[in-house]
Amino acid sequence: MLPWTIGTPNNGGAIVMASGIGLIAAVTDNLIRSIDMKSGKSCAKMSFLLPLR
Repeated sequence: MLPWTIGTPNNGGAIVMASGIGLIAAVTDNLIRSIDMKSGKSCAKMSFLLPLR
């Protein structure tokens, strides 16, 4: 057991844009998320039409 919470492991990646919005895509849950990197709040969450496998 790890001494900290890490969330759900996934196979994906993140891109942070100059505007401070981060996009994260995860294969395990078929979602793409946008996050405001300053506040840490979620801006949007969308499902892929097809699994990326």
